[in-house]
Amino acid sequence: MVRCVKSLLIIILVMMTMSSCSKIQDDIIISTKFQGETWGRFDYLTAFYEVKKAPVIYDVILEVVVNDDYPSEYPNHQDDGSFKINMTIKTPEGGSRSRDYNFNLKDKEGNWKSEKINGYYTFNLPLISKMTFGEKGDYQFKIENKYPKDPLCGIISLKIKTSDKD
Repeated sequence: MVRCVKSLLIIILVMMTMSSCSKIQDDIIISTKFQGETWGRFDYLTAFYEVKKAPVIYDVILEVVVNDDYPSEYPNHQDDGSFKINMTIKTPEGGSRSRDYNFNLKDKEGNWKSEKINGYYTFNLPLISKMTFGEKGDYQFKIENKYPKDPLCGIISLKIKTSDKD
């Protein structure tokens, strides 16, 4: 009986080791927690994402966490659920692409489109579906806050991540 348990534990450990090694690419591009739960209009978020094996195709997803103070300290803005950013990507071979994004975190009546958990609303928003990383090397990602009032309030964290496209 003890020998069977030991054998089973060894098999589980080997399988866990093999599965953790199968993930070649880190899935986090940018991860930021905002001090004071505010994001200044010109506080750009920049990170390098190293692609180790190419070509590869990923979905690029934005995870944003906000609270009830979002988006502004001004009462007449509280029903506004827009989340506006610009994302610019520079490739290792020198190419560049930039795009503005506008997501609505609230419906037309001002209600959140996410469930409140522990005082926060979490949104996973699609940025790029089936993005091809064609070359090995560092891709530079730059995120700009495009909300018209400064600063953007009630923002807890922002994460740009990839998801394998099978």
